[in-house]
Amino acid sequence: MRRTLLIPLTMVALVVITAGAVWWWAGRTMNAPAGPSGQQTDPAAAAVLVTTARVEERQAVQSQRFSGTITPLRQVTLVAQIGGRIESMVEEVGIEVTEGDVVAQLDVEELLLNLREREAALAQAEAYLDALRTGASEEEIRQAEANYNQAASAFQQAEETFVRAQTLYEQGVISREAFNGAQTQYEVARAQLDAAEQILAQTRRGARPEEIRAAEAQVEQARVGVEMVQKRLDDATLTAPFDGVVAYRHTDVGETIGPGSPIVTLVQLQEVILGVSVSDRWVDAFRPGASVTVTVDAFPGETLQGTVRSVAPAADPTSGLFPVRIALSNPENRLRPGMAATVWVEVQTAPPGPAVPSEAIVRRDGRNMVFVAAPDGRVEARDVQLGAESGGWVNVTGVQVGERVITSGHSRLQHGSLVRWTEGGM
Repeated sequence: MRRTLLIPLTMVALVVITAGAVWWWAGRTMNAPAGPSGQQTDPAAAAVLVTTARVEERQAVQSQRFSGTITPLRQVTLVAQIGGRIESMVEEVGIEVTEGDVVAQLDVEELLLNLREREAALAQAEAYLDALRTGASEEEIRQAEANYNQAASAFQQAEETFVRAQTLYEQGVISREAFNGAQTQYEVARAQLDAAEQILAQTRRGARPEEIRAAEAQVEQARVGVEMVQKRLDDATLTAPFDGVVAYRHTDVGETIGPGSPIVTLVQLQEVILGVSVSDRWVDAFRPGASVTVTVDAFPGETLQGTVRSVAPAADPTSGLFPVRIALSNPENRLRPGMAATVWVEVQTAPPGPAVPSEAIVRRDGRNMVFVAAPDGRVEARDVQLGAESGGWVNVTGVQVGERVITSGHSRLQHGSLVRWTEGGM
């Protein structure tokens, strides 16, 4: 009877012990995180992988951009002062020239003949004036007669040659150049004959005061004639007014041009100018001599330093904007006129304060917030107020310098989420 009671009691005890063990194991497994297939995993493995950055104290500087176009420091178009045929000129666009270099030359053959004629007329006028002033001796009278006879003979010969040349030219036997030469010789001979005749007449009778004054005027007139031809000769040679580069060739060798015709355009590119137009709100941000940052569309990723050359004291009456000129060094001639560029100017500086990378800012439900990572791996969602932004950082309120904020991976986060990071750990 006693053995019979013992067996059921033993079975009850086993059931109780087994049930307690099962209850303990079930409670343990329910408190552990589950893996993708329902298996239990380490809690650290369930944390969201994120990147973080420390909150820093920064002073944000706000910049304003102004776009414009690059122009040469100097640009000039050389035009013809006289008409004529282009005898030579710079061969190609892009050639560098030095101040004083010949960039174009007009034909001067006729001008040289004209100069010789004017110089001869000047010499005769001066001789005639000298004769009037000094009076004449018998020997001088005989010499004047001989000079006149010689001039008359030379004129007769030149006249016959000119008449014959005119006939041959009309018949097409001789060239225009040959005819022009005969005509020039005829005109010179006639002028010499007239001068010799005046000298002879004056030598024979002596000079009156008014005749001397008239002779002096003739000398001055002849001198002015020489100077005018010499100026035309000088104008036939076009030289570079500064060191520069040939930007345009408006004509070519062999073409006949008139006065005022453009020939060559030169630009100076060792330094170029970026011109921008600025409203009255920002014009005070530009100070002559101040350094500014410039970017050029043709060279993405590069920044250049420029210097404010000038700020217009008055707005353009058409646009209402203030023209600003910014000088850029261009030793390699990389910057070319017409390129688009942008100048960045600091217009406002905010006081120092906590700042976070711009990618740490999360916009949810109309609020700006950041996720702050605590040392235990939990995150706290905090509302922040945005301040100035500069260089990819935003000044904010609601965080402390040194705290860690989430910069990526926050799309999967909520307040209290568990995270882990791979760099910048505490």
